[in-house]
Amino acid sequence: MADAEQIKYETPSKESRYWDYRAYRNDTNIFLENPKYLEVPEHPDDQFFMVTQKYVDRIDLISAKYYNNVILWWVIAKANHLTNPLCVELDTILRIPAISTLYGEKGLLSNSN
Repeated sequence: MADAEQIKYETPSKESRYWDYRAYRNDTNIFLENPKYLEVPEHPDDQFFMVTQKYVDRIDLISAKYYNNVILWWVIAKANHLTNPLCVELDTILRIPAISTLYGEKGLLSNSN
């Protein structure tokens, strides 16, 4: 990022989708940059969910159902390469990554990652 200085950026926890971002500031804006693209590997314990109701099957509510945590909606979005997680088409089958993929050894949100 030309003409931008890196600034300290803290997030409340690794559960935030911004936990690994770097923040930069120039004269007028603050920018966030993800230093690595997080892949959500497939796992035999992954589950699947078909979106059948537009306003009921919201991705944050799906996250709450499978993870007991609405904040982890971004994991489902990443796993399914959703460009607009606010508008998931009806009859879309979403892969719900296994919780061990998130918190297990070398999981996305584990301390060893």
